[in-house]
Amino acid sequence: MSTEVKEHSPNETGASGSSTSQFGPQDESPHEVGPDAIWQESYWIYFGNGKGLGGGIHTGEQINLGKANIFALCYADGSAYRRAIDDYPQNRELRASGCFSAGPYVFTPGPNGTFHLDCKDDDFELNLDFTPQSNDLHKLTVFPDIVNHVGSKTSSINIQAPGRVRGTMVLGDRRFDVDALAQQGHSWGNRDYKALRGHGSRWVTGSIGERLNFSAYTAIRQDGLIIRSGFIVDRGEVLHTSDIDVIVEADVDGCTYRGGVVHMKFPDREYVFRAKLDNINLVQHHGSEINVGGGSLRVDGLSETGYTAWEINERPATPAGGVPFSLGSHVVDGLSVKA
Repeated sequence: MSTEVKEHSPNETGASGSSTSQFGPQDESPHEVGPDAIWQESYWIYFGNGKGLGGGIHTGEQINLGKANIFALCYADGSAYRRAIDDYPQNRELRASGCFSAGPYVFTPGPNGTFHLDCKDDDFELNLDFTPQSNDLHKLTVFPDIVNHVGSKTSSINIQAPGRVRGTMVLGDRRFDVDALAQQGHSWGNRDYKALRGHGSRWVTGSIGERLNFSAYTAIRQDGLIIRSGFIVDRGEVLHTSDIDVIVEADVDGCTYRGGVVHMKFPDREYVFRAKLDNINLVQHHGSEINVGGGSLRVDGLSETGYTAWEINERPATPAGGVPFSLGSHVVDGLSVKA
């Protein structure tokens, strides 16, 4: 029998124990490394304009193992780039200088929650500057009791910030200007990849700008424990809930996800987010296969549109060395251009 974790929290804006008051500028820098082999520190950005341009760069460093990993998944106007590697050598010099990196993908934090991202890989370049939407909303957590919540103990402490990125992206011989909504994240601590493989997980974020942002997480761990937790930022007000449903829309192969719906309920209101994914990537990561996608977002009752990003883990992994099957996802690294 599965056990479900349900945890509600009051308005988090300035409330006692709120996610906005637990962290400071010191948490923008690399943290002291714990003793366990599964201790890791990640830094990431998902971004999009909701009109066919977007992407995600997710670095992770397993310092005690001397390894770093990357998801680099970007797209624009029919061109797309994918890079998924679990075992880059960890760059200790960059870490000592305050940066987060995996191979040629480097985040350099700046003042007041800003950062610069620089990437140059085969057929791909990305240079972005991130600015948080508000200094008051800079430190948000998916799990409201961030230290003691079972989600933090499984996937490590995680803080996020909505904002905007501006810069340039190069895909092959094409150059694109980027001015997009974004969600930035930073996590550190023990990450139990074995428990996370479990029976599936879904993480979704999205934004229509300063009016509304959200982040929702649902998972069934290997031991059957069900976790649901997330937040919305509605005109500056931050609320947490565990009353969350994430529904995905799949192609006939059962693993090419085209979009989905997220329901988030609160005592006095409900939000329904509807996503259409423009770009889907099936990546293998620490024994899991994860569909990572980005696209456009609509919210019931609102006329504004925005962007969304999804991570979906719902099936057994392809044997090591094999290429996953998918009708519509990018499954191998490199540049892809639609005819």
